[in-house]
Amino acid sequence: MKNYLIVLATACLATSAMAGPRSNSFAIVVDQESYSRCTQSIDAYCKSVREDGLDAFVACADWTCPEQVKDSLKLWHSERSLEGAVFVGDIPIPMIRRAQFLTSAFKMDENYGEWRDNSVPSDRFYDDFDLDFQFISRDSTETLFFYYNLTDKGSQVIDCDIYTARIKPSSAWEDKYVELDNYFRKLVAIREEKDNRLDRVTSFTGEGSFSNSMIAWFDETHTLGEQLPDIYKDADGARFYVFHQQPLMKDMLLQAACEDDSDFYVFHCHGTPDRQWIGGYLTSTDFEDPNFEPQSYDELYAAAYEAETGIIKYRVREQYRRMLRYRTSPEDAAAKIRRDYGFDSTWFAGALDPKVEQLDSTLETRCGILLSDVQRYDTDSRVVLFDACYNGDFREDDNIATRYIMGHGKTVVGLGNSVNVLQDKVSEPLLGMLAAGYSVGQWQQQVNILESHIIGDPTFRFAPSYNMELPELSNKDCAYWRNILSGDYPADIKGLALQKLVLLNDPDAITLIHETYCGSDSYCLRLQAMLLSLHFDSPLAVDVLVRSLDDPYEFIRRKAAHFLSLRGEPATIPALVECYFRDYNAHRVQFNISNGACQFEGTLFRQCFEKEWENQKFVANDETFAKTCRKWLSSAESMSEYLSEAVLDNSKSARGRARVITSLRNMPLAYLADDLTAIVKDPAQDLALRMQCADVLGWYNYAWNRASIISNLEAALPQIDEQQLSAEVRKSIKRLKAYTR
Repeated sequence: MKNYLIVLATACLATSAMAGPRSNSFAIVVDQESYSRCTQSIDAYCKSVREDGLDAFVACADWTCPEQVKDSLKLWHSERSLEGAVFVGDIPIPMIRRAQFLTSAFKMDENYGEWRDNSVPSDRFYDDFDLDFQFISRDSTETLFFYYNLTDKGSQVIDCDIYTARIKPSSAWEDKYVELDNYFRKLVAIREEKDNRLDRVTSFTGEGSFSNSMIAWFDETHTLGEQLPDIYKDADGARFYVFHQQPLMKDMLLQAACEDDSDFYVFHCHGTPDRQWIGGYLTSTDFEDPNFEPQSYDELYAAAYEAETGIIKYRVREQYRRMLRYRTSPEDAAAKIRRDYGFDSTWFAGALDPKVEQLDSTLETRCGILLSDVQRYDTDSRVVLFDACYNGDFREDDNIATRYIMGHGKTVVGLGNSVNVLQDKVSEPLLGMLAAGYSVGQWQQQVNILESHIIGDPTFRFAPSYNMELPELSNKDCAYWRNILSGDYPADIKGLALQKLVLLNDPDAITLIHETYCGSDSYCLRLQAMLLSLHFDSPLAVDVLVRSLDDPYEFIRRKAAHFLSLRGEPATIPALVECYFRDYNAHRVQFNISNGACQFEGTLFRQCFEKEWENQKFVANDETFAKTCRKWLSSAESMSEYLSEAVLDNSKSARGRARVITSLRNMPLAYLADDLTAIVKDPAQDLALRMQCADVLGWYNYAWNRASIISNLEAALPQIDEQQLSAEVRKSIKRLKAYTR
């Protein structure tokens, strides 16, 4: 370890000496100024954590770079059995590059634009010791930002050694140190709720989540009951809201978060650092003149007509401005609005008038929860999960997750993402660990992605809902976890055991996964089995995916369709086509199948689809259905042809081909793998293009021919002289091998 200066708080060292040895420790990593201003409250928090069974200590210093923090964490992990850490105040922020495959959705081009925007702020730099990073530079303006590339020397998958969290005041209420001090004081009080079980849950689904599909939305009422057994013991245990219940739901949702006994709140919606996009519908009353007094029926009718058309004009103005933001010319935007919607320019007149824009913006804020809205309420939900983009972006001086925990209510933990996040990801994986009595940090350590972060106290836990001994998370004995899997444990604890067996490379893991999927009546456990099967390249793994297309849980069907499409194996087309006809009214399942049809070469999907169509008499004469299907089949074939051309056509510019080939990260066409490998091996091709192809091949981790891709890349390595390219190839090989057990 480098000779960095680490100062430990005297008070906590004295407490540690008196308390005797503990099995696991917890570090409160804080900058010097924050600790000097909040010494009493931080020490009180440290004492509270110690009383809860962890050997907590304060590490206070003027932290100058991320390596200083990481080296300290690794030392404490080795010498003090460090379990986790929380970063308080101004702690360096690693900005990660060349690692977008570790995110759920982030796909910005790192070759263009500002590094601040196309890098991922992530504390996986700190808590996953197997990831290796190369320092690039420190930001000259925002000096807490340190930029790093993920290298080929370490792991290419996330498996955190410890858990981490951030507590960074926003200065929204008052001086940021007063705000920080108040947070720790309320946190210590909340932690005294030793008997509080997780039995009060609220879930909200915003506009655009799950494509507004009620079939996709409904199953959460079942899965939360599996994971949190106490929520259905009375009428108040679980509340489910959807954006269309009322035109504007902002105040209703925030009021629900202010219930004193609220334990867990999940927001499924879109987001930015400063807003939760909950959605909703403005009504004509929003466009009425409150001072208008009609003198006749004709005047009343005219005013009502004006109000009704007002909301339409508002929507058309928004669409016009949105098109201009995407660099569409005013003339083309006007023409498209006329062509697509039938509105001429009178319907969006004044759209660029500053006064009109300001009025429209004010109306728009009513459809979202803003930072200022959060500040008006003292939210009491102890833990809030923001299943949204950017709500936990700790690059910013303020963000939604921070504003929730820094309020005067009882919210002490926010779970948010630092960049955009996949809408169709599993939003509450292994949530049952919280009900079993694990801490927030212990839970999140098992399910972290590059962008996910705990904002608040990671050691916070609820009283257990079960009378059982918690499995030891650090146990590395496969027999131990097989006993957990076969024992009388809740579904998510068995799911945890399955995950541990995969991580520990148990030779029977895929057999256990297959048996678990086929034999379990738990939605959550079958989902976990299906997701873990993706790490294996075997007939049993494919069988799990094909069976999953007929699962009663919509999310399993939806994701099975997605992963089978990414697999791109022609032999599975009939199963996908049958699923489409069987489940065509489930919008998200339908979308994943139709969107994934381009993964199959040529007209293979269409041929199978047309053949099955002949057997489906109940829709065979439905012209609307036929028109829709032909449209997406043609679109899929056109997309496949377009991407193939970019790979195969050497007459096009290398830069243009590289930019198109980048899209294969989202649509890895398995039948183009050999062509991509040929470009990587060809010294006559542009180096940047070869680099791009090498990177894209690493996204083929679900492709049916991934074992062949690995063999071809390994054979190509000795022929590659460029160090940068060979490093990219090694990264892709490691990524593919993680899914080729």
